Amino acid sequence: LGDKRRLNTYAARLGLLHLLPAQWTSPAEALTPCVFKMLGFAAGEGLHIVYSASEVTRRIREAGAHAEGFVLQELAVGHEEVSTSLVVVHGEIKHAIRTQYTYHDPKRPAQPFYLWPKVVETVEARQITETLPPFERRQIQAFLQNVTGICNANYKVAPAAPGEPPSRIILFEFNMRLGGDVAGGTSVQGARRANPGYWQAFLAMQ
Repeated sequence: LGDKRRLNTYAARLGLLHLLPAQWTSPAEALTPCVFKMLGFAAGEGLHIVYSASEVTRRIREAGAHAEGFVLQELAVGHEEVSTSLVVVHGEIKHAIRTQYTYHDPKRPAQPFYLWPKVVETVEARQITETLPPFERRQIQAFLQNVTGICNANYKVAPAAPGEPPSRIILFEFNMRLGGDVAGGTSVQGARRANPGYWQAFLAMQ
């Protein structure tokens, strides 16, 4: 679940690939613009938005021996991104802190997509809640079979058809730890106020 290179295989086994960004292994197959991800890097390194097959080929050549491989991934549109930290017991979500961020690319603020961490946050738009929309809870929980512990899910909510409410997440990754937003990126005191039950469960598990 926490291995980015194996998450797709895991999702396929559970019939949940539709909740992950599409991935391609060949520049000829990829729908551009898309995200070029060099494997073996972290914290946003080795990530690029590519706009053509020829640019993908160039990025692969430039990466050379510095990468353990690469993935081409669907570029999810929208300015909002969600980080949700969870307490899970036997596959059931018991507590959650959901933090929604609003980002834009400072070089192209009107562009409907961005690449973290090369972003600027609209801090006043940040939202921290202790509840998850029902469809988010169902879809995240579907990945958590047999899990007991603390984890963090990062995702976007897929744009809905005109006149329809959102109904699907686009999951980027799971981390088998607290999200940075709860661990220190947001106000810990604010997180405790938002969801004291989460912190009671967290302390009990510790």
